[in-house]
Amino acid sequence: THVRFMRRSAAPALFIMLARAAASQAAAAVHPEHEVGALVRARAVASRAPTEVVVGSREGGEHEGAEWWERHDSLFRQARAEWGQKHAELYDFAAHEEDFVDPALLALVRAAEADAASGLPVDERELKAHLRPTNMAGVYRLRLLTPRFCEMLLEELHHLAASGVPTRRPNGMNRFGAILEDVPGGL
Repeated sequence: THVRFMRRSAAPALFIMLARAAASQAAAAVHPEHEVGALVRARAVASRAPTEVVVGSREGGEHEGAEWWERHDSLFRQARAEWGQKHAELYDFAAHEEDFVDPALLALVRAAEADAASGLPVDERELKAHLRPTNMAGVYRLRLLTPRFCEMLLEELHHLAASGVPTRRPNGMNRFGAILEDVPGGL
């Protein structure tokens, strides 16, 4: 009798499970885009990327698979949004500029802006003193971003790469670059 009881109680559960599966299939037939999320669909599209997108070329790289990228742009954007951001503060740079911009440079720029707003002449010598020469004539370097910002940016890019959604490269010579505008929220 115990076995019969299990069979009787399992039958309604099995019926409910089958009914739900049938309803899900019917809904998917009417609205196939709702069956699977954008992230899953984008990963599937990425697995069928044309060779020039996957392998690339050394010339004309900015046009590699352009039609393919344009055709799937909306899906990839939806998938990245579905995947989400790792560091939301990166997407509101102005609110976090004190954390992201080198403090010495930020102070110099703010002082120059204040002088200009007050009608005072801007002393460019201090700004130019922040520039560091390189071994190339006419080429300088400066500390612009904080190490924290750089770490967070790299973490964000690694996070996006882990999504499985393809990342369009800026050109054919740059296999590891990313177009930051394509990042959710547009860095």
